Amino acid sequence: MANKAKELNTDPFGRLPWFVLQGILSNLPDLSTLHRLYTASPEIAAFLNRDTFVFARVVDAIIGKSGREEGLATHVQDIIRLIILVWTRQRTAEPVQRLDTDIFEGLRYASERCREDVPMLKTISPLTSSAVLCQLLRLMTRVRRLLHAYFHSMIAKCLSLQSERLPRGGEFQSVSMPYHVGDRPLGIPYAPVDIGPPAWVEEQRLLASFLCVVLFYELRKIHTKCSVVTSRGNSVHVVLNDDVDRFWNRILRSNKGQVDQIETLLHWLDQQAGERESIYPWVLSVKTPEHYSYCCQHYTNMIPADMCPPRVAGNALNRRRPTRDALSIVSLTHDRGSPLKSANISISRSCGLAFWDGARLDKMGFPGQSSLDRMWFAWSSIFTEDDWKDFVFLVCTTRRIIVRQLQHRSSPAYSRDIFHVTDYRSSVAICPTDPRKYSMSHMLPCSVMEALQADRSQIQPAGVGCFAHVVKVADTGFVIKETFDHPAVGNLQPTEKRIYERLGHHAYILRYYGEYGQGNGLPNGLVFQYQRADTLKDESNCPDLVRNENSNGTAFGLGNSNQVF
Repeated sequence: MANKAKELNTDPFGRLPWFVLQGILSNLPDLSTLHRLYTASPEIAAFLNRDTFVFARVVDAIIGKSGREEGLATHVQDIIRLIILVWTRQRTAEPVQRLDTDIFEGLRYASERCREDVPMLKTISPLTSSAVLCQLLRLMTRVRRLLHAYFHSMIAKCLSLQSERLPRGGEFQSVSMPYHVGDRPLGIPYAPVDIGPPAWVEEQRLLASFLCVVLFYELRKIHTKCSVVTSRGNSVHVVLNDDVDRFWNRILRSNKGQVDQIETLLHWLDQQAGERESIYPWVLSVKTPEHYSYCCQHYTNMIPADMCPPRVAGNALNRRRPTRDALSIVSLTHDRGSPLKSANISISRSCGLAFWDGARLDKMGFPGQSSLDRMWFAWSSIFTEDDWKDFVFLVCTTRRIIVRQLQHRSSPAYSRDIFHVTDYRSSVAICPTDPRKYSMSHMLPCSVMEALQADRSQIQPAGVGCFAHVVKVADTGFVIKETFDHPAVGNLQPTEKRIYERLGHHAYILRYYGEYGQGNGLPNGLVFQYQRADTLKDESNCPDLVRNENSNGTAFGLGNSNQVF
């Protein structure tokens, strides 16, 4: 009876021929499954540890598994092989003499690529120790749990968002935006829909971001600085004492979507670990529920058979193409008509939107760019009341109107040899005649027209007039690039407008000097200047202003009339 009981308790894997067992293990779906079998079966553990060549072959077969919704994305495979290489080098002697140029050059392969691309790094070396391979199995199990803990946490947040849809026929443009706390636009409530487990592409994005964090901190154990090759093929010098997001931003600078994903994950890790330097110890030590090891056993299919090719491409892994979320944020913060150009879109990171497929974003209530008004409105609707108040305050008080004090109209610095006037969409633009001599930069993201519309109480008198975009011209300061005309601007007499906007410890006062004609050192155009001291009646209301002396008398400016921003 004792012998029979012993026979029944024998590990069944021990009765299989080695080549059959190797074939079974090589066809496992992922490394975390291999780790569970390794810990549950003494025969499998002994088999793999007995022959490191076979162990490496099994691990490499699982990593390189190909097929639709099977295995790992090509860039994820390369990141894993880089981690194995770093761990192997950590165990070698004389680290000071180690160059590791192959690792530094291989970091660029961490960039997201099309699924059809092949991995750039070679297969795992058969000389890789079993200790390193076991370390990899433990890591992948831990990352799998953290990945799904993150996924379910973010989906729960997305489902709790009280998003709204723009009413039929409604508009949501910057020109019609009230920018008042009490005038927040109302829409039609929308109930987000959970479409299920992650899609394959979503899981790969999450996995790549987790592994990029791991790779950075492991690489930092053996190097403080190095010269790496970026995803564009350029060689740059990086300091590994820098933050993890700065490090990957330099290497993956051509893939903005992937950088956004890493920063989004770091936002969550910062909250969990308490501080940035505690992230990696937290990742390696935190206890996560075991069910995250086997939840979501199938992927959600985001690509129906009738989906058009452009949308299929937009939902896939791409080389140097931003995700739908990243494209939406660019539109929100940069499109001229967007009323949210000055908004803080950090809520995107707090909900993990950078990882989601376009189909999931649609069901969550975030439409794509096919209708910009609908997309902008949906994003604005998820702002909390505090978020909305902060946004309105930002628009009303910190839209910058930075204009360096212009000299007297006869000053040769602003002669027609330097500037010329061009018509631009019924506006007047004062631009340099020689762009090579005066580089135009620092274009403000919003027009002063919008800033004035934001809070009419700040305009004394309200009146009508002209409003300007301001740009920096080399070391000469700031000049007007675009002005937006009132239809009757030609009939205006010189009038004064005062605008207060807070920027740190500065308050700026802008004076409109009206229209310049021929013979005044400028062609027909418009000039703004800081409010002069002798016309400033209520100086006490602006204690932060700094008094400057110049040849034209006392003016109020930026603390230094030659200061360049």
